[in-house]
Amino acid sequence: MYTSEGLSERYIHLNNCGRQILSRSDTHTVRPHGRVDYHILYIVSGVCYATIDGREYTVKEGMTAMFLPNRPQEYRFLARDKSESVWIHFTGVGCEQYLRELGIYDKPVLEVGKSSELIGAVNAMLRTKALTSDGSADVCDGYLMLVLSIMARDARLGRENEGRFSEVTMVADYMSRYYKTALPISEYAAKCHLSKSRFEHVFKEHMGTTPMDYLFRIRIEAAKNLLESTELRISRIAEEVGFADANYFARVFKKYTGDSPAKYRNKYL
Repeated sequence: MYTSEGLSERYIHLNNCGRQILSRSDTHTVRPHGRVDYHILYIVSGVCYATIDGREYTVKEGMTAMFLPNRPQEYRFLARDKSESVWIHFTGVGCEQYLRELGIYDKPVLEVGKSSELIGAVNAMLRTKALTSDGSADVCDGYLMLVLSIMARDARLGRENEGRFSEVTMVADYMSRYYKTALPISEYAAKCHLSKSRFEHVFKEHMGTTPMDYLFRIRIEAAKNLLESTELRISRIAEEVGFADANYFARVFKKYTGDSPAKYRNKYL
């Protein structure tokens, strides 16, 4: 029976790769002694339930599971998840060194996402592997190194963004509490150790809106509460929620509610 499993004296070598859609029936793969080569599963969609070094992982869309050589392998796909995965088997005398340099040798599961760059490199590797022309194996090995390096980079960027998101959440909380005395966006960015443009990008990615829009919405909600529950003059309410100019406050209020402050208040008289 043909098998792609094997060792190579090359620095890094692609044994085989492919794409599989697993939606017709449940599949359960168990290799008590593993394979002699490295094995990566990249989940394009759906879910893979993997056991690696005795620990169970739920490997979701945009994630990878990596099985090191000569270690037990167990993973399953359930038909209900309608999963699609790419499998990669590779070997070589430099594999461990290369994976360590990338920082992923001891990472059984990575969140790498589905960037167009990664998908493009994976598809190019799959297409080239199907060729039999001279030199295609060398090209495949090159694509393999590219795929691994993109995976490592995107996983690293994902971890960095997690830290950035945590900082952005703290800044958003600060904005919510001290909305009356708003700081310049550059000062909020400095709290996250980011440039102004990068802060705005990360804030919108995490919060779903821009910093200024977030701040205005908080102020308008505070103004609505004061209009509904107090008899303060509108100019005073503008000051209370952080607007020095009552006319500007009125324009912003109408933009977010569709009503002028006076008309909004009349609804609650």
